[in-house]
Amino acid sequence: MPPWSRRRQGRSRRGRVAAHELAATHAAGLDLWRAGRVAEAVPVLEEALDNCRSGLGHDHSGTLTDRTHAFGPSDPRTLTAADALATAFRLVGRIDEAVALSERVAAERMSALGPSHLDTLTSRLGAALARAAFGDVEAAVASLSAALDNGERLYGPRHEHV
Repeated sequence: MPPWSRRRQGRSRRGRVAAHELAATHAAGLDLWRAGRVAEAVPVLEEALDNCRSGLGHDHSGTLTDRTHAFGPSDPRTLTAADALATAFRLVGRIDEAVALSERVAAERMSALGPSHLDTLTSRLGAALARAAFGDVEAAVASLSAALDNGERLYGPRHEHV
């Protein structure tokens, strides 16, 4: 049973619906993005990210990761949504926002998961692509080189994600 459909003592039905709507909004944004409708996806993903950060409250069951960490700006689900939004920003030419958001996500993941975790490597790639789109190609190449080195050291040069 999905966490947002479980009834918790003292929680209203409205709280459950909000979590379900949040998941649906995020999925709709990703569907638009995958369909190549990036300009339409950006506001939908922005809405999902804003709601992730503030809409549900820290004690809601839909906002707990592994039942130990409160849902907030560093939650893996929030970071995944932020990474998708940063990519969408880059694809529609909102490069300043793409750089700022992708670098924040990469830094959060590096701090929480370490430099070689696959999610961190993915975020570091996104940050490097945003930097390159911004015109800072040297910094992008240096970032990609460091990420590749971390990935190869941990997973080996023939790993499917390196």
